[in-house]
Amino acid sequence: MIRDIEKAQARPVGERREAIAIPLMVEKETASDGSGANTN
Repeated sequence: MIRDIEKAQARPVGERREAIAIPLMVEKETASDGSGANTN
């Protein structure tokens, strides 16, 4: 039972990390373009 709970909790965390990492990569790419009004 405990192992199943750990697996269920581990999956959303990994998905959240991926969901956070992808937009950060996109922001870096758009920022390095030099085009657009989106400036950090």
